[in-house]
Amino acid sequence: MTMAQLGAKLNITRQGVKRIEESEANGTITLNSLKGVANAMDLKLVYALVPKHGTINHLIQVKAEKLAQKIVLRTNQNMKLEEQGIGDEKIAETIKELASEIKREMRKSLWD
Repeated sequence: MTMAQLGAKLNITRQGVKRIEESEANGTITLNSLKGVANAMDLKLVYALVPKHGTINHLIQVKAEKLAQKIVLRTNQNMKLEEQGIGDEKIAETIKELASEIKREMRKSLWD
């Protein structure tokens, strides 16, 4: 589709279309502008946030494991000071269990 054709569908000039293209290229275009262009081209605008790596489930799992590890290791450090620390195997098991609980409950702290 040419600029003139798109401009006619949007009721703007070729220069207006050029400004839209430029704002899209430099990341300043608005969602409303994109929606208007999509409608003019008989398209549907799809806007989404997706994880950088893997699935959303994977992202949540990784964050839950990191949070669980932080909590368990901090607690174990305090227990060691009182000579009540637990072994590495028990730490790993506790981290895994806590991560599952965090994921299941979808704690707000998961996103800190």
